[in-house]
Amino acid sequence: MKRKIFTITLFCFLLGNYCSAQSPYPDYGNLFLGDDKFETFNRKMFKFNSGLNKYAIKPLNTIWASIMPQYGINRIASVADNIEYPKRLISNLIQKDFKSCGTETLRFITNTTIGLGGMFDPARHFFELQPCDEDLDQAFAKHGMKTGPYCVLPIIASTSPRGILAKTIDTALNPSSYIATPVIAFIKLGLLLNRTSLTQNLINTIENN
Repeated sequence: MKRKIFTITLFCFLLGNYCSAQSPYPDYGNLFLGDDKFETFNRKMFKFNSGLNKYAIKPLNTIWASIMPQYGINRIASVADNIEYPKRLISNLIQKDFKSCGTETLRFITNTTIGLGGMFDPARHFFELQPCDEDLDQAFAKHGMKTGPYCVLPIIASTSPRGILAKTIDTALNPSSYIATPVIAFIKLGLLLNRTSLTQNLINTIENN
């Protein structure tokens, strides 16, 4: 009986190794991103970010979600998206997409006025002006700028040299970056909590995989 179990186990092990060697599925991560040049550093940062999310960010998100109804979370996210109009405008200008520039400008004016500061989206629902979700990272890619090596940074998480540059400029283009008052700081904290709470499902999926 023991010999039979050993034989079956050995057969499964050899079969598994053979199937792995003959796998028809390529390593897509290596195919599209190349070798992970900063693998040791990236693994440490990923572990740090996972711990930060587990012990600090996720508990705050849970409290936030228990206080704020989903409708309120969506309205805040809509306001934050409306405020970031300049980065979409500049991105479209860099890409010479003037039609999208006009659309985004009309959307911003409509949603800021009729939409009560961007809480609602009458530009889409009443005037059929669809959003053009662009940022500087996409604009740089359009002009052939290389992504650069994959890297994981504290809090910022997965990114690249091009992504870091784009994020820096996007932040500079955000009007709220230049207003420093206790009220604005409180609002920014709320926006951060709101944004991270919307990404918890994605974070859980990444960690589980």
